Amino acid sequence: MFLAAGQAEGYRSVTDLIEAAVLREVKRLQRKHNQGRTWEPVQPRALRPGRRTLAEEKNRAH
Repeated sequence: MFLAAGQAEGYRSVTDLIEAAVLREVKRLQRKHNQGRTWEPVQPRALRPGRRTLAEEKNRAH
């Protein structure tokens, strides 16, 4: 998909495509849950980096 249409759509890399998709979703969530206003900044280390551990995934399933 990306090789066929990415450059034609203006994406220089898969990362550019992912960033654009995430920003669209953030804006949608702002409209739905924050009266369209920009979210307040998140403090450093307030969000976990990376994926959940296997143990966390198992606990999440229950």
